[in-house]
Amino acid sequence: MIQGAWILSIVFLGLAGIGLIVLVHNRRQPVPTKQPCTDQWRYFVQPQVNDASRVVGYECLLRKKQADGTWSVPQEDNNLTLGQIRQLLVPTFSQLPETPISLAVNLTYAQIVGHEFANFVHWMMHQIAPLYLTVEYRSDQVPGRLQQYHFLQNIRAAQDFGAKFAVDNVGSDLQALKHIEWLLPVVDVLKCSMAAFRKDDPSIWLHLNLGFWNQLAKERQINLVLTGVETEEDAALARQLKIQFRQGNLVGEPVEMPAVIPPTTQTALQRPRDNRHVEHIE
Repeated sequence: MIQGAWILSIVFLGLAGIGLIVLVHNRRQPVPTKQPCTDQWRYFVQPQVNDASRVVGYECLLRKKQADGTWSVPQEDNNLTLGQIRQLLVPTFSQLPETPISLAVNLTYAQIVGHEFANFVHWMMHQIAPLYLTVEYRSDQVPGRLQQYHFLQNIRAAQDFGAKFAVDNVGSDLQALKHIEWLLPVVDVLKCSMAAFRKDDPSIWLHLNLGFWNQLAKERQINLVLTGVETEEDAALARQLKIQFRQGNLVGEPVEMPAVIPPTTQTALQRPRDNRHVEHIE
């Protein structure tokens, strides 16, 4: 009786040991990250112009498919890999003019510091030549010093290869300045959205107005782009402040780039086709 109980205990201990080994093994297996379906994303393209209404570049704007089949601005940062972004961008390339102007793509912090970034920049520059890549980034945080170093190192490497770096959607409060101060040594372009500077009530105080950003850009030899230009009043303000570059629906609405139609059958983007109507941002 005692011997049977002893054998049974050994069996139970053995089974428990096997279960523990299986549990530890499974915990050590990497949990696959669920990747977003690229069918739910698409790039639209919007022109940027100078004060003479000459096209100086295009921005690729990522849109997400909604339940009703429409495409809208995503409410959250995308978690696409750069490989997936490459896949989504390819249909736009055949639509672009063969002129040395900018093609801007907005990337997240994680995408810029990731190990794929250098290859992405090289691939883009090769694919879109003679256009050049502008990497756009919207800064809503100040990372630690080590993270800042790694980010800036990647941006400088991209600039060495011929790309530009733009900080997008700078606002009218002091926090906006704090979020981009660490980036200023590498910034080529600052983009201010009119939405942050319109005042329905004249008594509203803006800590940082467009004049401030305009002056900062001139002092640091940075190109300033006014985005979200929707009305003639917006355009008049840009002229008054001598802001040379503009983007918005008044300038040109985003154009959908079909992701499933072969390039040879795609509808051509309505755009200038020769150097008389395009201009490089110097």
